[in-house]
Amino acid sequence: MSRKIKGQKGKHVDEVRNMGGQAAKELFEPGREGEDSGKKAYFPLFFNLEGKRVLVVGAGRIATRRALALAEFGANVMVVAPKGIRQMDELARTGMVSWERRCFAAEDMNGCWLTVAATDDAAVNQQVVRLCRERQILVNHAGDKNQCDFYFPGTAREGSLVVGVTASGTDHRLASQATRQLGQWIKQFCEKKDRN
Repeated sequence: MSRKIKGQKGKHVDEVRNMGGQAAKELFEPGREGEDSGKKAYFPLFFNLEGKRVLVVGAGRIATRRALALAEFGANVMVVAPKGIRQMDELARTGMVSWERRCFAAEDMNGCWLTVAATDDAAVNQQVVRLCRERQILVNHAGDKNQCDFYFPGTAREGSLVVGVTASGTDHRLASQATRQLGQWIKQFCEKKDRN
């Protein structure tokens, strides 16, 4: 690698490079960094959402799926929409989300850690994105991936073991199939581990 890293980070990188062994060789192998450089790929990040305030604007099918995913990982999900589907009503009834049955207002973002814009009104979605940008709140625009700060991956989970899957916005079917297969594998892996 020809790239130079300065300061304390550079010192640590040099230490890793000089540690020897197959791991270091594979990590710093020439050409490895640029592998598949012609294909865009998203970087996976995992956040602790436990107790964090999250806003979902909309209560349709996509909004409901996203609200459920966030609630399952411990987020404090507030939904704002004048009407929505039965499944969102069920999430609210069981206490997984709180649902304000009214139109979105800018004040709804106060204290929010991230926001999902998932209404059937393009102007409202655009307003949500604009306000998030102004307030430096992470936003996911369900109808326009170009306006998203983050994306919802397919998730396979068994207890605290979580795998997130994305095809980087290119092939949702592929990501869905991989998620299902990984889910089955993780379940078998954990069952086998528990038996040993």
